Amino acid sequence: MVAENDYALGQIVDLISHSKIWRSSAIFVVEDDSQDGADHVDAHRMPAGVFSPYARRGTVVGTRYDMLSFIRSIELILGMRPLGLPDAVATPLYDVFQPKPSNSAPYKVIAPTYPLLDRNATLLSTAL
Repeated sequence: MVAENDYALGQIVDLISHSKIWRSSAIFVVEDDSQDGADHVDAHRMPAGVFSPYARRGTVVGTRYDMLSFIRSIELILGMRPLGLPDAVATPLYDVFQPKPSNSAPYKVIAPTYPLLDRNATLLSTAL
């Protein structure tokens, strides 16, 4: 249930952004299997997001990044050396971050207003 996953992610970001570690946090979210369903542009695109006071808010980045870009960025943030050659040569998410936090305000999760489980129960009962 995609909508429930979205809400769960919102709850996680809400919790962390209201904690004392928020000012030094970065939450990376990447689709598990981007090859499982092509979108209208390209089957190689990967929906992803970064939540952090250092992330540029309200920005859609058009730079081509891949999964290894995310791994490389996490390595750099943690001060790690690359795990291997593929992530060593990957382009970090430079366009996603800025040097200083732009807005450290916490996120507020928005609860779903539609009864997601009721709809699924109705669909299941009509299908049977």
